[in-house]
Amino acid sequence: MTFLINYLYSIVYTYCLGDSYSRHKLTPFALLLLLSPIFILWLLICGGQYYVGTDYPSYFQIFEGYDLDSYLRKHEYLFVGIIVLCNKFGIHGQALFYIFYAINFLFLFLIIKRIPIRYIFIFILLYITVTNLFNNQLNTLRQATAIYIGTYAVLLTLDNNNFKAFVFIIIASLIHQSALILILVLLFKRILLTLSYRGLSIFLLVATAMSFILHPNVLNFLLPFLPEDYAWYIERGTLVGQSFISRLTKYIFIPIYLLAWNYFKRHDLPEQDDILFKFGWVAFCLRLSLINIPIVSRITDYALILSILPLYLYLSHIMKEKHMFLFVSILFLLSLFYCLKVTHFATGEYLYNSIYF
Repeated sequence: MTFLINYLYSIVYTYCLGDSYSRHKLTPFALLLLLSPIFILWLLICGGQYYVGTDYPSYFQIFEGYDLDSYLRKHEYLFVGIIVLCNKFGIHGQALFYIFYAINFLFLFLIIKRIPIRYIFIFILLYITVTNLFNNQLNTLRQATAIYIGTYAVLLTLDNNNFKAFVFIIIASLIHQSALILILVLLFKRILLTLSYRGLSIFLLVATAMSFILHPNVLNFLLPFLPEDYAWYIERGTLVGQSFISRLTKYIFIPIYLLAWNYFKRHDLPEQDDILFKFGWVAFCLRLSLINIPIVSRITDYALILSILPLYLYLSHIMKEKHMFLFVSILFLLSLFYCLKVTHFATGEYLYNSIYF
Protein backbone atom coordinates (compact mmCIF):
# COMPACT_ATOMS: atom_id res chain seq x y z
CA MET A 1 0.00 0.00 0.00
CA THR A 2 2.94 2.36 0.66
CA PHE A 3 4.08 2.13 -2.96
CA LEU A 4 0.54 2.68 -4.23
CA ILE A 5 0.02 5.80 -2.09
CA ASN A 6 3.44 7.10 -3.16
CA TYR A 7 2.59 6.52 -6.83
CA LEU A 8 -0.73 8.32 -6.67
CA TYR A 9 0.74 11.21 -4.70
CA SER A 10 3.69 11.57 -7.10
CA ILE A 11 1.50 11.68 -10.20
CA VAL A 12 -1.15 14.01 -8.75
CA TYR A 13 1.47 16.36 -7.29
CA THR A 14 3.52 16.66 -10.50
CA TYR A 15 0.36 17.03 -12.60
CA CYS A 16 -0.81 19.93 -10.41
CA LEU A 17 2.69 21.38 -10.50
CA GLY A 18 2.69 21.32 -14.28
CA ASP A 19 -0.77 22.82 -14.44
CA SER A 20 0.21 25.68 -12.12
CA TYR A 21 3.68 26.53 -13.45
CA SER A 22 3.56 25.65 -17.17
CA ARG A 23 3.47 29.36 -18.07
CA HIS A 24 6.44 30.24 -15.85
CA LYS A 25 10.10 30.10 -16.78
CA LEU A 26 11.78 28.33 -13.89
CA THR A 27 15.45 28.10 -13.02
CA PRO A 28 16.81 24.60 -12.32
CA PHE A 29 17.07 25.46 -8.62
CA ALA A 30 13.44 26.65 -8.50
CA LEU A 31 12.32 23.44 -10.23
CA LEU A 32 14.33 21.39 -7.73
CA LEU A 33 12.61 23.16 -4.86
CA LEU A 34 9.19 22.51 -6.40
CA LEU A 35 10.01 18.83 -6.89
CA SER A 36 11.65 18.42 -3.47
CA PRO A 37 8.46 17.11 -1.76
CA ILE A 38 8.54 14.20 -4.23
CA PHE A 39 12.25 13.50 -3.90
CA ILE A 40 12.19 13.77 -0.10
CA LEU A 41 9.28 11.32 0.09
CA TRP A 42 11.06 8.93 -2.28
CA LEU A 43 14.23 9.21 -0.22
CA LEU A 44 12.35 8.39 2.99
CA ILE A 45 10.56 5.44 1.38
CA CYS A 46 13.54 3.93 -0.43
CA GLY A 47 16.20 4.68 2.17
CA GLY A 48 14.00 3.26 4.92
CA GLN A 49 13.41 -0.11 3.27
CA TYR A 50 14.26 -3.07 5.47
CA TYR A 51 15.26 -6.47 4.07
CA VAL A 52 13.72 -5.71 0.66
CA GLY A 53 15.50 -7.46 -2.19
CA THR A 54 17.99 -10.30 -2.02
CA ASP A 55 21.01 -7.97 -1.86
CA TYR A 56 19.90 -5.97 1.20
CA PRO A 57 21.95 -7.89 3.81
CA SER A 58 25.03 -7.81 1.57
CA TYR A 59 24.81 -4.05 1.10
CA PHE A 60 24.20 -3.54 4.83
CA GLN A 61 27.47 -5.35 5.61
CA ILE A 62 29.33 -3.46 2.87
CA PHE A 63 28.05 -0.17 4.28
CA GLU A 64 29.58 -1.18 7.62
CA GLY A 65 32.94 -1.28 5.83
CA TYR A 66 33.25 -5.02 5.21
CA ASP A 67 34.50 -6.71 1.99
CA LEU A 68 35.54 -3.46 0.30
CA ASP A 69 38.69 -5.05 -1.14
CA SER A 70 36.66 -7.00 -3.72
CA TYR A 71 35.32 -3.72 -5.13
CA LEU A 72 38.79 -2.18 -5.20
CA ARG A 73 39.95 -5.14 -7.31
CA LYS A 74 37.17 -4.28 -9.77
CA HIS A 75 38.37 -0.64 -9.84
CA GLU A 76 35.10 0.62 -8.38
CA TYR A 77 37.01 3.21 -6.40
CA LEU A 78 34.25 5.81 -6.15
CA PHE A 79 31.83 3.30 -4.61
CA VAL A 80 34.43 2.35 -1.99
CA GLY A 81 35.46 5.98 -1.48
CA ILE A 82 31.91 7.10 -0.67
CA ILE A 83 31.57 4.32 1.91
CA VAL A 84 34.96 4.96 3.53
CA LEU A 85 34.32 8.73 3.69
CA CYS A 86 30.87 8.24 5.21
CA ASN A 87 32.19 5.70 7.74
CA LYS A 88 34.83 8.22 8.84
CA PHE A 89 32.04 10.68 9.60
CA GLY A 90 30.14 8.04 11.59
CA ILE A 91 27.65 7.16 8.83
CA HIS A 92 27.22 3.38 8.71
CA GLY A 93 24.82 0.64 7.66
CA GLN A 94 21.27 1.73 6.89
CA ALA A 95 22.20 5.43 6.72
CA LEU A 96 24.27 4.82 3.59
CA PHE A 97 21.18 3.68 1.71
CA TYR A 98 19.95 7.26 2.05
CA ILE A 99 23.27 8.57 0.67
CA PHE A 100 23.14 6.43 -2.46
CA TYR A 101 19.44 7.09 -3.07
CA ALA A 102 20.14 10.81 -2.73
CA ILE A 103 22.77 10.49 -5.49
CA ASN A 104 20.29 8.52 -7.61
CA PHE A 105 17.53 11.09 -7.30
CA LEU A 106 19.92 14.00 -7.89
CA PHE A 107 20.86 12.57 -11.28
CA LEU A 108 17.23 11.72 -11.98
CA PHE A 109 16.49 15.41 -11.44
CA LEU A 110 19.26 16.34 -13.91
CA ILE A 111 17.42 14.16 -16.42
CA ILE A 112 13.94 15.47 -15.56
CA LYS A 113 14.90 19.15 -15.73
CA ARG A 114 15.19 18.80 -19.51
CA ILE A 115 11.45 18.09 -19.69
CA PRO A 116 8.80 20.83 -19.90
CA ILE A 117 7.22 21.08 -16.46
CA ARG A 118 3.76 20.50 -17.95
CA TYR A 119 4.70 16.94 -18.89
CA ILE A 120 6.91 15.89 -15.98
CA PHE A 121 4.03 13.84 -14.53
CA ILE A 122 4.03 11.70 -17.70
CA PHE A 123 7.75 10.99 -17.33
CA ILE A 124 7.35 10.15 -13.62
CA LEU A 125 4.45 7.83 -14.43
CA LEU A 126 6.51 5.96 -17.03
CA TYR A 127 9.58 5.91 -14.79
CA ILE A 128 7.63 4.13 -12.05
CA THR A 129 5.33 1.88 -14.12
CA VAL A 130 7.46 0.90 -17.12
CA THR A 131 11.11 0.91 -16.01
CA ASN A 132 10.39 -0.60 -12.54
CA LEU A 133 13.64 1.07 -11.50
CA PHE A 134 12.02 2.81 -8.54
CA ASN A 135 11.14 -0.56 -6.97
CA ASN A 136 14.05 -2.63 -8.25
CA GLN A 137 16.95 -0.31 -7.48
CA LEU A 138 17.61 -1.68 -3.98
CA ASN A 139 18.22 -5.11 -5.49
CA THR A 140 21.04 -3.69 -7.62
CA LEU A 141 21.80 -0.46 -5.77
CA ARG A 142 25.37 -0.08 -7.01
CA GLN A 143 24.39 -0.55 -10.65
CA ALA A 144 21.26 1.56 -10.20
CA THR A 145 23.43 4.53 -9.20
CA ALA A 146 25.56 3.92 -12.29
CA ILE A 147 22.37 3.75 -14.41
CA TYR A 148 21.21 7.21 -13.33
CA ILE A 149 24.66 8.74 -13.89
CA GLY A 150 25.11 6.87 -17.17
CA THR A 151 21.71 7.96 -18.49
CA TYR A 152 22.62 11.56 -17.80
CA ALA A 153 25.88 10.95 -19.70
CA VAL A 154 24.01 9.60 -22.73
CA LEU A 155 21.78 12.67 -22.81
CA LEU A 156 24.92 14.83 -22.76
CA THR A 157 26.12 12.83 -25.77
CA LEU A 158 22.91 13.65 -27.61
CA ASP A 159 23.65 17.32 -26.89
CA ASN A 160 27.04 16.79 -28.58
CA ASN A 161 28.82 17.30 -25.27
CA ASN A 162 30.93 14.17 -25.75
CA PHE A 163 33.80 15.06 -23.42
CA LYS A 164 31.51 15.75 -20.46
CA ALA A 165 29.54 12.60 -21.31
CA PHE A 166 32.74 10.54 -21.31
CA VAL A 167 33.70 11.94 -17.89
CA PHE A 168 30.34 10.92 -16.39
CA ILE A 169 30.57 7.45 -17.96
CA ILE A 170 33.93 7.01 -16.23
CA ILE A 171 32.40 8.26 -12.96
CA ALA A 172 29.56 5.73 -13.34
CA SER A 173 32.07 2.93 -14.03
CA LEU A 174 33.90 3.77 -10.80
CA ILE A 175 30.68 2.81 -9.01
CA HIS A 176 29.84 -0.19 -11.22
CA GLN A 177 32.34 -1.32 -13.84
CA SER A 178 29.68 -2.44 -16.32
CA ALA A 179 28.86 1.24 -17.03
CA LEU A 180 31.84 1.25 -19.41
CA ILE A 181 29.52 -0.35 -21.96
CA LEU A 182 28.00 3.11 -22.44
CA ILE A 183 31.12 4.15 -24.35
CA LEU A 184 29.53 2.26 -27.25
CA VAL A 185 26.93 5.04 -27.39
CA LEU A 186 29.71 7.50 -28.26
CA LEU A 187 30.93 5.19 -31.01
CA PHE A 188 27.59 4.29 -32.60
CA LYS A 189 25.64 7.51 -32.09
CA ARG A 190 25.86 8.66 -35.70
CA ILE A 191 24.73 5.26 -37.02
CA LEU A 192 21.68 5.24 -34.75
CA LEU A 193 20.68 8.73 -35.86
CA THR A 194 20.51 7.62 -39.50
CA LEU A 195 17.90 4.92 -38.79
CA SER A 196 14.65 5.35 -40.68
CA TYR A 197 11.28 4.50 -39.17
CA ARG A 198 11.27 1.36 -41.29
CA GLY A 199 14.65 0.50 -39.79
CA LEU A 200 13.24 1.04 -36.30
CA SER A 201 10.40 -1.40 -37.01
CA ILE A 202 12.91 -4.00 -38.20
CA PHE A 203 14.89 -3.43 -35.00
CA LEU A 204 11.79 -4.20 -32.94
CA LEU A 205 10.99 -7.31 -34.99
CA VAL A 206 14.52 -8.66 -34.55
CA ALA A 207 14.52 -7.85 -30.82
CA THR A 208 11.21 -9.68 -30.31
CA ALA A 209 12.54 -12.72 -32.15
CA MET A 210 15.74 -12.68 -30.09
CA SER A 211 13.71 -12.59 -26.88
CA PHE A 212 12.44 -16.06 -27.82
CA ILE A 213 15.62 -17.43 -29.39
CA LEU A 214 18.30 -16.28 -26.93
CA HIS A 215 18.62 -18.63 -23.98
CA PRO A 216 21.32 -19.08 -21.33
CA ASN A 217 22.57 -22.22 -23.10
CA VAL A 218 23.62 -20.28 -26.21
CA LEU A 219 25.62 -17.59 -24.41
CA ASN A 220 29.04 -19.18 -24.03
CA PHE A 221 30.35 -17.11 -26.94
CA LEU A 222 29.76 -13.95 -24.88
CA LEU A 223 31.99 -14.99 -21.97
CA PRO A 224 35.12 -13.09 -23.13
CA PHE A 225 33.13 -9.86 -23.41
CA LEU A 226 31.22 -9.93 -20.12
CA PRO A 227 32.25 -8.50 -16.74
CA GLU A 228 33.33 -11.18 -14.29
CA ASP A 229 30.15 -10.81 -12.20
CA TYR A 230 27.98 -11.75 -15.20
CA ALA A 231 30.25 -14.39 -16.75
CA TRP A 232 30.35 -16.31 -13.46
CA TYR A 233 26.66 -17.18 -13.71
CA ILE A 234 27.03 -18.57 -17.25
CA GLU A 235 30.16 -20.57 -16.44
CA ARG A 236 28.48 -22.17 -13.41
CA GLY A 237 25.33 -22.99 -15.40
CA THR A 238 23.13 -21.29 -12.83
CA LEU A 239 21.11 -19.24 -15.32
CA VAL A 240 17.63 -20.34 -16.34
CA GLY A 241 15.37 -18.63 -18.86
CA GLN A 242 12.53 -16.38 -17.77
CA SER A 243 9.04 -17.85 -17.67
CA PHE A 244 6.64 -16.71 -20.38
CA ILE A 245 4.58 -14.87 -17.76
CA SER A 246 7.66 -12.86 -16.75
CA ARG A 247 8.37 -12.02 -20.38
CA LEU A 248 4.73 -11.14 -20.95
CA THR A 249 5.08 -8.24 -18.50
CA LYS A 250 7.51 -6.71 -21.04
CA TYR A 251 5.62 -7.71 -24.20
CA ILE A 252 2.50 -5.86 -23.07
CA PHE A 253 4.27 -2.54 -23.70
CA ILE A 254 4.95 -3.33 -27.38
CA PRO A 255 1.50 -2.16 -28.62
CA ILE A 256 2.08 1.28 -27.05
CA TYR A 257 5.48 1.54 -28.71
CA LEU A 258 3.86 0.62 -32.02
CA LEU A 259 1.26 3.35 -31.50
CA ALA A 260 4.09 5.81 -30.94
CA TRP A 261 5.95 4.54 -34.02
CA ASN A 262 2.87 4.85 -36.21
CA TYR A 263 2.14 8.35 -34.91
CA PHE A 264 5.62 9.76 -35.46
CA LYS A 265 5.97 8.06 -38.82
CA ARG A 266 3.15 10.39 -39.94
CA HIS A 267 4.13 13.45 -37.87
CA ASP A 268 7.52 15.10 -38.12
CA LEU A 269 9.35 15.53 -34.83
CA PRO A 270 11.73 18.39 -34.05
CA GLU A 271 15.32 17.22 -34.56
CA GLN A 272 16.14 16.92 -30.85
CA ASP A 273 12.96 14.95 -30.12
CA ASP A 274 13.60 12.73 -33.15
CA ILE A 275 17.01 11.88 -31.70
CA LEU A 276 15.46 11.05 -28.32
CA PHE A 277 12.81 8.88 -29.99
CA LYS A 278 15.37 6.85 -31.96
CA PHE A 279 17.69 6.35 -29.01
CA GLY A 280 14.77 5.40 -26.78
CA TRP A 281 13.42 2.97 -29.37
CA VAL A 282 16.76 1.20 -29.75
CA ALA A 283 17.11 1.15 -25.94
CA PHE A 284 13.75 -0.63 -25.62
CA CYS A 285 14.74 -3.12 -28.33
CA LEU A 286 17.99 -3.91 -26.51
CA ARG A 287 16.06 -4.53 -23.29
CA LEU A 288 13.54 -6.71 -25.10
CA SER A 289 16.15 -8.84 -26.89
CA LEU A 290 17.75 -10.10 -23.65
CA ILE A 291 14.75 -10.48 -21.36
CA ASN A 292 15.03 -14.28 -21.43
CA ILE A 293 18.51 -14.17 -19.90
CA PRO A 294 18.48 -13.09 -16.23
CA ILE A 295 21.64 -11.46 -14.83
CA VAL A 296 23.11 -10.90 -18.33
CA SER A 297 20.06 -8.79 -19.16
CA ARG A 298 21.20 -6.42 -16.40
CA ILE A 299 23.67 -5.01 -18.92
CA THR A 300 20.69 -3.58 -20.80
CA ASP A 301 19.44 -1.94 -17.61
CA TYR A 302 21.47 1.07 -18.72
CA ALA A 303 18.75 1.47 -21.34
CA LEU A 304 15.91 1.51 -18.77
CA ILE A 305 15.29 5.25 -18.47
CA LEU A 306 16.15 5.91 -22.12
CA SER A 307 13.64 3.27 -23.22
CA ILE A 308 10.64 5.27 -21.95
CA LEU A 309 11.48 8.31 -24.11
CA PRO A 310 9.38 7.17 -27.13
CA LEU A 311 6.37 6.67 -24.85
CA TYR A 312 6.95 10.01 -23.14
CA LEU A 313 7.12 11.83 -26.48
CA TYR A 314 4.02 10.05 -27.77
CA LEU A 315 1.91 10.69 -24.68
CA SER A 316 2.97 14.34 -24.42
CA HIS A 317 2.05 14.88 -28.08
CA ILE A 318 -1.39 13.27 -27.90
CA MET A 319 -2.06 15.19 -24.68
CA LYS A 320 -1.09 18.42 -26.45
CA GLU A 321 -3.40 17.54 -29.34
CA LYS A 322 -6.19 16.66 -26.89
CA HIS A 323 -6.64 13.01 -27.89
CA MET A 324 -7.83 12.60 -24.34
CA PHE A 325 -9.63 9.26 -24.56
CA LEU A 326 -6.54 7.52 -25.92
CA PHE A 327 -4.26 9.43 -23.54
CA VAL A 328 -6.30 8.61 -20.42
CA SER A 329 -6.80 4.99 -21.52
CA ILE A 330 -3.05 4.38 -21.83
CA LEU A 331 -2.30 6.07 -18.51
CA PHE A 332 -5.06 4.10 -16.82
CA LEU A 333 -3.78 0.75 -18.14
CA LEU A 334 -0.19 1.50 -17.12
CA SER A 335 -1.35 2.63 -13.68
CA LEU A 336 -3.59 -0.42 -13.24
CA PHE A 337 -0.69 -2.71 -14.16
CA TYR A 338 1.56 -1.11 -11.55
CA CYS A 339 -1.11 -0.94 -8.88
CA LEU A 340 -1.77 -4.67 -9.22
CA LYS A 341 1.96 -5.36 -8.86
CA VAL A 342 2.21 -3.45 -5.58
CA THR A 343 -1.06 -4.70 -4.08
CA HIS A 344 -2.71 -7.97 -5.11
CA PHE A 345 0.37 -9.54 -6.74
CA ALA A 346 3.00 -7.86 -4.54
CA THR A 347 6.11 -9.95 -3.91
CA GLY A 348 9.80 -9.24 -3.36
CA GLU A 349 10.72 -5.63 -4.07
CA TYR A 350 7.04 -4.73 -4.55
CA LEU A 351 6.35 -5.48 -0.88
CA TYR A 352 7.32 -2.66 1.45
CA ASN A 353 9.08 -3.43 4.71
CA SER A 354 10.35 -0.45 6.65
CA ILE A 355 12.76 0.42 9.45
CA TYR A 356 10.15 2.96 10.65
CA PHE A 357 7.58 0.42 11.83
